[in-house]
Amino acid sequence: MSSSRAEGKAGLSWDPHRFGRTDICASGSIGAYVHFPFCRRHCWYCDFNVHVAGNDAVAEYLDALETEIAAVTGFLEPSPRVETIYVGGGTPSHAGPGRLGRLLGDLRASLLLAPGGEFSVEANPADAGAEIFSAMTGAGVTRLSLGVQSFADRRLGLLDRDHSGDEAERAVELAASAGFGSVSIDLIYGAPGQSLAEWRSDLERAARIGVDHVSCYALTLDSRRSKARSEELGKAPDGDGMFAYYQAALEILESAGFDHYETSNWARPGHRCRHNGSVWAGGRYLPLGCGAHGFLGERRYHLVRRPDRYADRIRTGGTLLAGSEVLGEADLLREAVALPLRTAAGIDLSGLQDRFGYDLHAEHGPPGRATGGRGATDQGKRSAASVQSRDVPGRRARRKAPARDGAPTANRSRGPRNPGSRATHARRLDAPARIDRSPEWQLIAQFAMQRTASRNWCASCARAERSHSPTRVSR
Repeated sequence: MSSSRAEGKAGLSWDPHRFGRTDICASGSIGAYVHFPFCRRHCWYCDFNVHVAGNDAVAEYLDALETEIAAVTGFLEPSPRVETIYVGGGTPSHAGPGRLGRLLGDLRASLLLAPGGEFSVEANPADAGAEIFSAMTGAGVTRLSLGVQSFADRRLGLLDRDHSGDEAERAVELAASAGFGSVSIDLIYGAPGQSLAEWRSDLERAARIGVDHVSCYALTLDSRRSKARSEELGKAPDGDGMFAYYQAALEILESAGFDHYETSNWARPGHRCRHNGSVWAGGRYLPLGCGAHGFLGERRYHLVRRPDRYADRIRTGGTLLAGSEVLGEADLLREAVALPLRTAAGIDLSGLQDRFGYDLHAEHGPPGRATGGRGATDQGKRSAASVQSRDVPGRRARRKAPARDGAPTANRSRGPRNPGSRATHARRLDAPARIDRSPEWQLIAQFAMQRTASRNWCASCARAERSHSPTRVSR
């Protein structure tokens, strides 16, 4: 490790509470989430770590982020193999071609992206243009995610979006010609006053213009501000009312050749989001930037949320850590059961046995009767339709933020463990004595048995994941 080189260059010191051992990433591969917190405007429904600021604040933040990238990659030696990089926000494209190109170039030079690795960046359709897309592809970006939200101009206006439906479609066309390997769009359903016919039109247009991936998210109203604004705009469908919208997405996107591989995500063959998929499978990821969340070894942690405070900590050499927890074996097992319930792949039963010595069938009885169709009951589809999170591992909505910067969260494990120890992962569990027997765990297990019985995606499993997953992160 060349920590002296990293400290001299970046002015940051090694923080064992953030990383654990210096060789934490020496074996295996990881992902990286990079947060750019600024937007041109703050949409009324958005509850993420988003800020509106002038050029000076953006430049100061990017300088600090560049410093963190240099320091962290200097600390982590031998350098880990990075399979995925995801740059989210906020709106990374708001940085402009020059600044964004420099950031992406720094990331590509500092993080050893594996051959064939995925490099994703989010963008606003209003920022679309040959120059900024060229800056992205020139830095090696392989996947573009456009925040379209709707193709209906009236709906876009009510959502405070600064682009039109035609501009969104034009952004997709420009992205396709720019040479991105995959182009994804986000769509929102359940907005106040949004009719089912309008939603179906959005889905049909998305399928028609040739995007590779579609994420469909139910509108989330968590803050008093967003709830008040929603009431001003008109009635929004409730949880059960979302069912028809979700069913429309299933029908239209699957008939257009998209694979429904996760609760909120559809992809054409070969275009699934690998970054998200890795985390749903329990993968580790490195956070960079203010408010970013990470998972290394068995430690989850998050960085200071405010960009000005983040930049100040970089300047003074202070810790960027805002909170952390070390997961014990039972926590890791719960996640290994709960997180895959979002996905079509489901739970890796043999993996549970190999990693934890845990037999789900033996613990909770034989699988229940498989549900009909694709393995999802109507009630299950209603549950999935009301899943509110927008999922990019590494970013969370404000409601999940810690109470204060610098205050680590409670440690749920039975004491700190070596975060880089593979032996900890392989340690066998005495299930009757050491596995949480709470009703919540029993609920997760019941959903898991339904999923494994049908061997198809069971949307009702989403309710268990929504309630109990500690990595309910947002896209």
